[in-house]
Amino acid sequence: MLSSAVSLLVLTASPASLHGQSPICPAEAIHVRPTDALQMLVDANPAGTAFCLQSGTYTRISIVPKDGQQFIGNGTSSQIVFNGAGDTPIAFNGVLDANNPSANREDVTLKNITFMNYRTQEPFAQAVLIPDSGWTIENVVIRDSTSGIRGGNVNWTCANNFVLRDTLIEDISHAALYWNATNGLTERVTVRNSGFGLSDQDADFMGVVKYQNQGMYAGGGNWSDFIECPIDADQSLIVQDSTFENLNGVGLWCDIHCQNFVARRNMIRDNQWSGIMWEISGGGVNVIEDNILMCNRRGARYPNGGWGGGEIFITNAFGIQVRNNDITVCDGGRAFSFVFHSDRAVPTRDITLEGNTVRMLSTPVYTFLGNAQRNQIIVTDLENGSSNLNIVFRSNVYFVPDVTADYFHWDFRSDWAAWKSLSQDTSTFLPLSDFTALRTRRSNSAPSHDILTEFGQGGIGSLHGPIAYSEFLNHRPYRSREEHPR
Repeated sequence: MLSSAVSLLVLTASPASLHGQSPICPAEAIHVRPTDALQMLVDANPAGTAFCLQSGTYTRISIVPKDGQQFIGNGTSSQIVFNGAGDTPIAFNGVLDANNPSANREDVTLKNITFMNYRTQEPFAQAVLIPDSGWTIENVVIRDSTSGIRGGNVNWTCANNFVLRDTLIEDISHAALYWNATNGLTERVTVRNSGFGLSDQDADFMGVVKYQNQGMYAGGGNWSDFIECPIDADQSLIVQDSTFENLNGVGLWCDIHCQNFVARRNMIRDNQWSGIMWEISGGGVNVIEDNILMCNRRGARYPNGGWGGGEIFITNAFGIQVRNNDITVCDGGRAFSFVFHSDRAVPTRDITLEGNTVRMLSTPVYTFLGNAQRNQIIVTDLENGSSNLNIVFRSNVYFVPDVTADYFHWDFRSDWAAWKSLSQDTSTFLPLSDFTALRTRRSNSAPSHDILTEFGQGGIGSLHGPIAYSEFLNHRPYRSREEHPR
């Protein structure tokens, strides 16, 4: 009877060629309607089959695809909606079984689909999408769900060679975007208003948006042999032209053996902890460049000192260029924070900060013991001291409300004169009132867009559009933790 049902479904879901060629779907694609049994169609057709999804709402769909299969919405993402109805944990499952790699589903493509209302009680094991290696996800919307995307599985499998593009992830109560991989591309993605269903501990240790290479255990149930994800020396983990805002934690976090990491031309703002965090990582060519960071470290639960984080937070990590970023530090924030703890083997060193523009909107605050609390340009917590680390500051521009204040904390608090003497910083230190004199500046590599334009003439120009100066000072209200879905 099952065989007959499958035959009937294949006849019902006819090839696209019988319906006229779609401009979106491949000619050989099988057309699928919301009333068709999609998993049975997947099972009845070989690896590499393309399915053309017709407009409508697909309710409680949960698919384990075959390798190379494509699921393409025949229209815009708003026309093809997968609704988990509040009781479906996973929409597309790449399996992620380290003990049986042949069961994992690679090279799957998802395009032009909206996913909503997928719920799970296991937010760090299940998500709307669970990609394995080689997945392509484009023009997708994921909203109002427990966890968004979980690519690969920490300490279990690696999901390398992925593409995540032109995607919106919003109103996710727990983990919005995780990816365990050493290479892949994320571009033109927006993640916002998410993570507020997490406990404070999970938000701070597990994160809301997190990329990592935390390796995997050997197969056959052998938990004693820990191995890292495979690394291709000529490939990078790239996050570019994307927006990360109002997340209950770090805006963009790369943790554990991140190397050949590139974060460029992103907008990262209004997150509870740091803007960009790079932790226990190093090796290869690593760059944080041409990003706009503003008003991160919004949460009240973060400590004083270096571990409080900042717009860019580097802890036990080495070998990175931080250049040509535009940074606005609102009250309570910091620009750069560096941490080294000796219980972690990875050093904090060999870091160059060059060509960055920093605007401080408030004067620095220290505790009565002189510990850095908020509103600093530089904050450190380095157990190996401050010398011979090759952390270089040059050609940055710092705008501050009070040029006499101690905006720098490197073992001890310092004003600009003391900081220059200590660090040999070749940057420029100016009153905040002078910031309008700064014109459009490009790096030597000539990025394809202006990093910033003169305030008063359209605000900061970027791929995300102009931002008026008033937006730095008067942020639109975001929903609180209590108003987010759980």
